This record gives sequence, C-alpha cells and structure tokens, in this order.
Amino acid sequence: MSGRSFFRLTLKDVEAGKGTRLKRTSFFLFIAMAVFVAFLSGQLWMDKRAIGRQENSFNRHQSRQILIARQAMEDHLRSIINRISILAATTVSESLNLDSFQFIEDGMATLVRANDDVIAVLFRLDAQKDRVFSYHRPLSPGAKAQQIGREAMDMDNFISTGMAPIRVDDLQIVENRPLMTVLMNIYSAKGEKRGQMATVIDLSAAIGRYMVPLRGGNNGVAYLLDHRGEIVYHPLRSMVGKSVENVIYPDDLDKRSWRAMYDQPSGQGSHIEIGPGETEIRKLVVWDTIRILNQSFVLVLSTPDKDIEIVVREDRALRFLLGIFLVGTVAISLLWWTEVSHQKELKKSEARYQAIIDDQYELVTRFTPDGTFTFANDAYCRFFGLIPSEVIGAHFGDVRPEGDVEIITSLFRSISPENPSNINEERIELKDGSIKYLSWSNRGIFDGNGKLVEVQAVARDVTDRKKMEMALQEEALQMEKLNRIAQQLTATESRSELAKMLLNALTMDMKFLSASLSLRSEDGSTKIFGEGRAVIEGLEGEKGHRTSTPLVFQDKDLGSIDVITRYPLDEMETRMISILADHTAGLLELKDIMDKRTQEALVDPLTDIWNRRYILKHLEMESHRVKRYGDKASLALIDLGDFKLVNDLHGHEAGDETLRKVAKILEEATRSSDMVARYGGDEFLIYMPNTSPQQAKVVMTRAAQIVTVRDFPHPIALDYGIAGIPDDGDDFLEVIKVADRRMYLSKAKRKQSVFS
Repeated sequence: MSGRSFFRLTLKDVEAGKGTRLKRTSFFLFIAMAVFVAFLSGQLWMDKRAIGRQENSFNRHQSRQILIARQAMEDHLRSIINRISILAATTVSESLNLDSFQFIEDGMATLVRANDDVIAVLFRLDAQKDRVFSYHRPLSPGAKAQQIGREAMDMDNFISTGMAPIRVDDLQIVENRPLMTVLMNIYSAKGEKRGQMATVIDLSAAIGRYMVPLRGGNNGVAYLLDHRGEIVYHPLRSMVGKSVENVIYPDDLDKRSWRAMYDQPSGQGSHIEIGPGETEIRKLVVWDTIRILNQSFVLVLSTPDKDIEIVVREDRALRFLLGIFLVGTVAISLLWWTEVSHQKELKKSEARYQAIIDDQYELVTRFTPDGTFTFANDAYCRFFGLIPSEVIGAHFGDVRPEGDVEIITSLFRSISPENPSNINEERIELKDGSIKYLSWSNRGIFDGNGKLVEVQAVARDVTDRKKMEMALQEEALQMEKLNRIAQQLTATESRSELAKMLLNALTMDMKFLSASLSLRSEDGSTKIFGEGRAVIEGLEGEKGHRTSTPLVFQDKDLGSIDVITRYPLDEMETRMISILADHTAGLLELKDIMDKRTQEALVDPLTDIWNRRYILKHLEMESHRVKRYGDKASLALIDLGDFKLVNDLHGHEAGDETLRKVAKILEEATRSSDMVARYGGDEFLIYMPNTSPQQAKVVMTRAAQIVTVRDFPHPIALDYGIAGIPDDGDDFLEVIKVADRRMYLSKAKRKQSVFS
C-alpha cells in the first residue's frame, strides 16, 4: 500500500483485490468506530455512575459536617438561654424580694456586656406595666433590638394565657442580621408570676462561628430558614428575607418539593435553586433542624452539582489513560498512590474531627470492652486533672475511684445490639474535694457480627442544674414543714398553748438551740413565755448567735421571737422565722379580739356555733394570710331544704331543735381547724383552710349523708354551694357570692329531681 492514499481508491485497486482490501478496511473502520462508540458509551455510563457515587459520598460527608455544626450551634444558643435563666432565677428574683431594681439593671448590663450574642435585655413588672427596665448595646442595631423586645413583650402579654414560662418569639431581620427574642416569665419565691423578661439575641455571631466555615465543594453555601420558610441568613444578602418557596423547586416531578426539608428533621437530596439573575442551578443539599425551645430553624448546606461534575471530568482523562496505557507497574503505582491519598485524606478528616471534639465542652471518651481507654478529649482530661498520656492505654480502674468502676462496668455490660445505649447521672468527688455531677450518654460500637468492639461515652457537667434541683427540693420540704407548723399554731385555742406550740416547733422541728416568745400587753408590760431547749449535747456554756424577729400586725408591735443558733441564720431560716412571726402575730391579734368580745358577740346563742359577724371578721383576717402566702381555702354556703315545713307543721321549737342538730352534724363532719358558723336564718357557712373545692365537696357529701339518717321532726335536705380561693376569686366576699349562686343552683336541681 506504499505510495497510495489510504482513503483514495482507484480502479486498479478494485480490480486487483476484487474488493477484499476495501471490505477489510471497511470492516476495520467499522470495528474501530464500534470500539470508539463503545468506549464513548462506556465513558458516559461510567461518568453517570461516578457522578452518582460522588454525589452520595459527598452528601454523606456533608451530612456529618452539618450535624456537628447544628449540635454546636444548638449548644451555643442553649448556653446563652441558660445564662438568661440563671439571671432570671437568681439576680432578678432576689432583687424583687428585696425591692432593689438596681441589681436588676446591673445584671442586665453585665449579661449584655459579657455575651457578644446578646443585643438587648428588657424587664417589666406585672404590677407596673408602664415601667420597663432595659439595657442595649449602644451601636446599631441595639436601639432597634430594644424596640423589638418591647413589642414582643406587649404581644406576649396580650396572649400570655397558657404560654410556657420561657419561649422564643418569631425571628426578625434587622440590617441583614437575624434577631431572635427570648421571652421569660419571672416568678417570686412563692411561685407567683411577678414580671417578664425579654432578651434579643443576634444570631449573626453563632452563624459566623458555626455556619460560615461550612462549605460544600468550591461554590457551596450554607444558609438558614425559619419555621415560616423564609431565608434568614444567606451569604448573598439579596437572598435574605425571600421565601424558600420562590427560589427552590424539585429537579424531578416525581420527587417532593422543598417541603421535604420541613417534613423530615434532617436529610439529603437535590433540587433546583433560582440564584441571582434568575439563573437555575441544580444543587445537592443536606439539611438538619435546629431547635431552640419552641422555635426551630432549618440549616441547609447547598452545593452546585457542577462541582461534582468537575471532579468526574478530572477522573475521565485518568480513566482514558488507564484504559490505553496502564500496565501492571502503573496499576500497582496507581493503587499505592490511591492508598496514600486516602490515608492523607483520612488523617486530615481525623484531624478535623479531633479538633472539633477537643473544642467541645462535653467530656468525650472511648473504651474497649475490657475498660481500656482508646480516646479522651481535652475536656475529659481537664475535668479529672489528667494529661492524655496518662489516660490513653490505661484501664479506667487506674483513673477512676473503685466505687465508680463497679457502676461503669455494670453499665457497659448492659450494652448489646438490642440495647446499644444507656444514660446515667454520676456524682463525682474530684481531687480538690469539690463535688460535681455528670450526665453520661454511653453508646456501643459493634462490628458486622454484632460483637461489641468499643464504647463511646459522652458527658455533660450538670452540677449547676443538680444543685438547683436539690435547692428547690430542700425549699419545698421546708415550706411543707412551715405549712404544717402554721396549721398546728392555727389549731391552738389559747395564747399559752400557741406559745408552747411555737417554741416546740422552733426547737424541735427547726432544730434551734433555744427560743423564747416575748409578748407586750396593752399596759406596756412584757410577758416572756418559757425557753425552748437551752442547750444541746456538747454545747453547755458555748455562746450561740441570737436573732430577734418582731411580731407586727398592721403596724402594731405585739412582741418578738428570739432564737439562739449555733451558726448565723441562713436565708431560708430567716425567711421561715419571718413567716412564722407574721402568722403568729395574726393569731395573737385574733385571740386578743376573741378575748375582748363577749361570748354573745361571737357565738350564735341558738346553735352554739360561730355567728355571722365573727366568721366574716375571721375571713377578713384570713384573706391577708392567704394572699400573702398563696395558700388555698374553700367556703361552703348551706341552706336547709324544706325547713319552712318544719316550722309550719311542727312549730318553731321543732325548727330551733332542727337548727341545733344540723349545727352539731356540720361540726362532726368537719375538722377541728375548720370553722362552722350560722350565716342567718336557716343558712350556715363553713370555712375550710388549706382545702381545695374538690376536698370540700367530699366533706359536704359526708355531712349531707349524715343528715339523711338522723332523726328530725320533718325530713330536710342540705342544699350547698362550694367555692374556693384562688379558684373562684381572691376576695372572700366574692367567693361567698359564687358559693351562694351555686347553692341556689343546687336547690333548684334538687327540687327539679323531686318533681320529676
């Protein structure tokens, strides 16, 4: 074929070869084209497979990154809210008790200055709604944040019924900054709502710290959506404030739209995004949900699929060369290079993971099933005062106390493929003698055969929360004790019995060394009721701390309570003595009134029970005590059904006897601390302290049953109405009116049942 054109045929060629060379050449060309087409088809098929694998691998990697960022951002925001809660539970509550608003203003200023995320703090008392204490950053958008906080408080106050004590208002965009308002109710020591605090938090700092570093590929972005589907953060400011419904739609009609991101708390997929200039770009996305109290946000990591295609195109040339030129040595070299690259990436990923773990506040550690440490982050080592070289490779029995080892071992033994995790709280005494509380979350790691190969334990320091819980429990126990003492004091019948009961409570129940009660009479003389325990074992001759608390009722000085203690009184003891002093003063004043009034003025002469005048006076005094301490009480107003027939058929003497028997039955059915009075005519009034309406109904049902079985000149019935404080009002007169209405409803219902 020398000297001939490969594609130029002559008549001589045709004649000489009889078409053989032409057929062979055509066949070779066809085979070459077929191989070329097959090669191109293979390349396209491999490209498609490579893109799919790369997208799946990329999404899994991004899902891990966004999970870590979401957890870090949630913990950061919860930490800020926890500081706000501590301010509300300590500084604000104590300032309200002391009526010192300067402490509130100082606390708000300290909170704003110490936290870059906090822009403004506002506080308002329910009793003075026109007065608002606030502090905001002087730089923009501090003033606007203050206005947002005030508006949120006004709106929250308008719809406050049934709201949680701490909640998050809708997020607002100010100067391209997402501002989140946290609203919190302020309660007094008795559980009464006293006010409201609003804190405006700028999410820009948290976003800059945890979201901005996230990137997917070379052109990926991270953005944030609120619960209404609006973009509250995006690297492109033009996208902020837009509805996600207008910028995202599915890339396949068979797939769900952007709402999938709200239907599932986390996930991955792809969709079409409309970017600047109305350009449509297919993007790979992973998302996770950030939950802060009652609000949730969707954190989205979006990557153009072109970034994946670039990687695939780079691999395409390599595949072409491998398909033509690779030989054994090249294959071995490529495998070695791939392994080295993989190891490098693995080390980089491990370094990033290690950096993230070391920066966490949580204690993170891993063990083998036999208890050998394989990993411990910096927080773990700092907490226990160790260095990593002492921990890694050591048995946890060499690091932790013997008592802790038994608990940890039992927890590890309970882990199985069916029960891969458990949680527990642990009390730890550190080397410096301090006590800490940790909340552990333990999770087992299993191989393909279900064998436990490692245990990962993550702990959070919950010391502050635990101490607060124990303090609240202790306060509840003390208040329960105080309530019991108050009931005992109320049940006393004389001043001397009251003094004896009070001194016994101070020395025996409250464990004071000694106590005395000094009472001043109207002539100016002072009477001291006996000492309590003078000394206790081992304290003979030791000088204690004396505390005197005045007895004052409506600006009237009645005397004082003096106690001697081993140590100065703490805040709880001081408050308990003050409450007892107020209660004792009220009881003393009541007993003085009872002593000064004649029996005729206090007791109904016919039924020998309290009369209307006395019980109304007593209820007036009880009203101050109930309101002051937030106690509950119930009233029952009773009318004798068919009593008129007794007088008409049997005479007034029979009517008087019936009234006396009913009074006796009511006294039998009630407690000694309850008060039964004749309210007028055939009406009776019963006051039941520390009793709910439901409990009062049980008492009245029992009394009504007794009436039905006792012997009366003519059958009668008890028509009664029950009302309670604070369920039906804060004033006893209002509560009596409610009970009166309910009594008439009960009477009408009984008559209707008789007629029917």
